Amino acid sequence: MKQLSQELLIVSKLGLPVTLIYLTDVGMATISTIASGQYSAAALAAVGLSNILYLTALIFFMMTLSGIIPIASQLDGASKKIEIGILGRQGILVAIIFSLVVMVMVIGIRSIVGYLDYDLEIANISRDYLWIIMWVVPLDLFAALIVFLSTGLGRTFWPSIIAFSSLPINALFTWIFVFGKFGSPEMGAAGCAAAIIVSIAFRFICNLFLLTQEYFKEIKLFVFNNWFALKYFKDLIKVGLPIGAQAIVMFGFLSMASVMIAYEGVISLAAHQVGANVGMLSFLFIHGLTIGTVNRTGNLIGENRHNQLSNVAFAGILGSLIALVIAAIAFIFAREEIASLYSNDPQVVSIVENLLLISLLIKLAEDPGTAVAAVIEGCKDTQMIFYCRLIGVWGVAFPLANLLLSSQGLYGFWIGICVGQLVATLLLLM
Repeated sequence: MKQLSQELLIVSKLGLPVTLIYLTDVGMATISTIASGQYSAAALAAVGLSNILYLTALIFFMMTLSGIIPIASQLDGASKKIEIGILGRQGILVAIIFSLVVMVMVIGIRSIVGYLDYDLEIANISRDYLWIIMWVVPLDLFAALIVFLSTGLGRTFWPSIIAFSSLPINALFTWIFVFGKFGSPEMGAAGCAAAIIVSIAFRFICNLFLLTQEYFKEIKLFVFNNWFALKYFKDLIKVGLPIGAQAIVMFGFLSMASVMIAYEGVISLAAHQVGANVGMLSFLFIHGLTIGTVNRTGNLIGENRHNQLSNVAFAGILGSLIALVIAAIAFIFAREEIASLYSNDPQVVSIVENLLLISLLIKLAEDPGTAVAAVIEGCKDTQMIFYCRLIGVWGVAFPLANLLLSSQGLYGFWIGICVGQLVATLLLLM
């Protein structure tokens, strides 16, 4: 037990600063959700739908780029600093290509939204939102690249502080743009997208200053020769693609879920988006724990200390159960207050309260598997995680949730998600 406690402390120390980065990303979505919910139910539904569609376009490429983390952590454990710089230069090339692809995809998604046969107001708001948010893609990917390199090097403090400091900026500009304060035109839901651009631009500029830190100088990131190294380019794609595929498995499902639930009406879609946002917030500690576990695993492998990997896995599971208990206390005893924070519509609030209870079952099914997957990812064996989640989400959750949506409504849909996540976790533990 003492060894487990020590490992949990190590991975938490590595991962908790990254938790602030995740808090910022989810926090921006939360601020957008709350602000749009106070504006109107239609704005709340449209912003939630737009964010899911945008993230579905972005997340595959963002998480593919995050393949830098396990590769860099192993190179760092083996004291191969210069090779991390070569890897980073491949990341720059990949980020340029990915930025162009994602922007084209968002334009395509924006066009498709206009042809979907649901509430016209939601469609119009979503189109305006997607046009604005599209321009943040290059800044977001390059800011993330710097953070991924820092994380792989085990330096997470300053990236997390920078990310967290952008959150109040986002809150301020959301209030200004959405509600038309200080002489700004009242933009409504589109103001949430404009505020995200301002805050991500701030984060990107601050991250540039990280490149002046000593640990970045050691890896010689900006050496203007040998910019393309096929070995590390292929390694990044090989490790990163399954990670990106894992993300698109889940976000693609969430995107399809939002489109299907949109046909159930504004109230159902609004309640679903609030429940999904609260669920992402509850994933806060698990995300930090996951990054810490990936980092710790990569370092141990680089140092050839494979015998400690089982302790890291069990420590991760222990941490996930602690996080589950904390979430359960909040969701059981404060679910009405949480739901009311997002919306003043009594129908939305009532549905969200029940969804929060179902989300506890989803967390119980999903979180232990996430901890185990982090160890597997640290070993660079990312394909197995992808197949397990593909089967759980699209083989089980999607058909079952779709079936239950038609017979049991929104609650049935969420129960289908729970069953699918349980299957994915059981496959990872086998």
